[in-house]
Amino acid sequence: MPSLPKSRSRARLAFRPAVSPLEARPLLSTLVVRSLADAGAGSLRAELAASADGDTIRFAPGLSGTIHLTSGPLTVTTGVSIVGPGADRLSIDAGGSGGDLLVESPLGDPMPPPIMVGLSGLTLTGGGNYAPALTNFGATMTLSRVAVAGNSAGGIANYGAMSIVGSTIAGNTAGAGSSLGLGAGIFNSGGLGGGTLNISGSTFTGNVVQGSTAVGGAILNTSGGILDVSGSTFRDNHAIASYLASGGAIHADNTDFINPITVATITNCSFLDNTAENAPGTVGLTQGGAVNADGTLTVSNSDFAGNSALGGSAAFGTQVVGGQAFGGAIHTDGGPASITGTSFTGNAAVGGNGGGWGIGGAISSEGAAGLTLSSSSFVGNSARGGAAAGAAPGLGGWGLGGALEILFTPATVTNAQFLGNRAVGGSGVGSGTTAGPAYGGAIEDNGATVTISGGLFLGNAATGGSGASGATGANGQGGAIHSDGGATLVLTGSVLSGNLARGGSGGGSGYGGGVYSGDSATTLTDVVITLNVAAGGAGGGQGIGGGLYIAGGTTTLKGKTRVVGNLATTSNGNIYGSFSS
Repeated sequence: MPSLPKSRSRARLAFRPAVSPLEARPLLSTLVVRSLADAGAGSLRAELAASADGDTIRFAPGLSGTIHLTSGPLTVTTGVSIVGPGADRLSIDAGGSGGDLLVESPLGDPMPPPIMVGLSGLTLTGGGNYAPALTNFGATMTLSRVAVAGNSAGGIANYGAMSIVGSTIAGNTAGAGSSLGLGAGIFNSGGLGGGTLNISGSTFTGNVVQGSTAVGGAILNTSGGILDVSGSTFRDNHAIASYLASGGAIHADNTDFINPITVATITNCSFLDNTAENAPGTVGLTQGGAVNADGTLTVSNSDFAGNSALGGSAAFGTQVVGGQAFGGAIHTDGGPASITGTSFTGNAAVGGNGGGWGIGGAISSEGAAGLTLSSSSFVGNSARGGAAAGAAPGLGGWGLGGALEILFTPATVTNAQFLGNRAVGGSGVGSGTTAGPAYGGAIEDNGATVTISGGLFLGNAATGGSGASGATGANGQGGAIHSDGGATLVLTGSVLSGNLARGGSGGGSGYGGGVYSGDSATTLTDVVITLNVAAGGAGGGQGIGGGLYIAGGTTTLKGKTRVVGNLATTSNGNIYGSFSS
């Protein structure tokens, strides 16, 4: 066979495949903890020191109990996963002297990507001495099936990105006495460029934040932090303060002007028996028994039951006025709020004795950004003014908006049900004093533009406080809706039935069993107002305008609006005042 030309032979050799040397790459390892000692061979501290990015740390089969930390928190500076045998089998306990775990993503110029840290199947407890159990600086963390419980300086501080799945945050405390109490369960801050917190399928219970100011019994979301919570339960969490108590379960604020946009999104969650309250013997301001939001708030398909904002009681001769309470379940201030498909049952805003005001039994909303509320129900909520303190002469507190109080903010309410809500004024004591009035058994609209479409208002009541020992009873106004203060009320396609405006004993009057329209521009279109009652209190009180009481402003009745079959104990069973049609 003739040989190939040399040029072609050289060409074949030029394209002959060759083996290149492989780039050196670290091998991922599984490290095993074999000792519950704080340090030394086989300890978790030793394995963390030996770990590299991507490693997994596990625990030897059968190893369970408690790692008692005696030499400071465990430090994580590599992207590692720590996999415990179960939160009921393994605990890390700092003994109250510091934190359990400190996670720090390395810094540099340019900034390296954050380390990825996983934590599962263990309990973090005993954090204290100003250090939460877990602090995350800059890392991207995932907590799964973890318990963070029994820590005295908060459970978690997050300045990075954190996801919490199927975990329990319970029995943690933060703050005390005259200190500033911030987020007993979790403190989430965007101030260092992090502050993203995603929570799903988790439980927050029995967390308590205390101080002169105490915010966020379960979670504080601040300084531009972004909070997204789904499928989780918040039960029996508390913010307790001598001055300001805010967000028994969640407080989200906009206090940082550099990072002003704080966002909270709540989906398919339950909030049960949480409180924002004044400490015993103190008088201050309480807001958001379950949730307080100053930033953007979105709530959907959730339940709020038995939550309370509780103002402190005045001791006569020491404090003059009882504490004010805003939003038994939710208080919003400044940021936009959207609430959809959510139920509010048995929540309360209760002013402290000494004439404290109770404002918004379920929701109190104020500020310029607005409230959008749709397809939600309000059942058995109450706003109650505090009684006069002691037997000495004193005023009763006001009760405003048994379900919903709207102050100087635009609001749209669509297809909502308001059933059996109550605004109740506090009783007054002594000659020359008056009890507290009650405005809006379901809704109190003060200086706001409120548009209500559809829905049912049934069995709500505004009951003025009673006078005692010569005090004058107060008025109850707007058994279902009270609108005043230059407000605009647009009501379309709604039914108002069986609502009551009643004056308190001692000569209090009841005005507007269905609707009270004061200094407002009110338009009713295709609305049915029937079987409502305006009743005077014992001692000469009047009942006027069983269906609709028009005290001022302008009122227009349009379309198929009907105001029929209502009752007033004094006069004008259906409508009192002038209107156009």
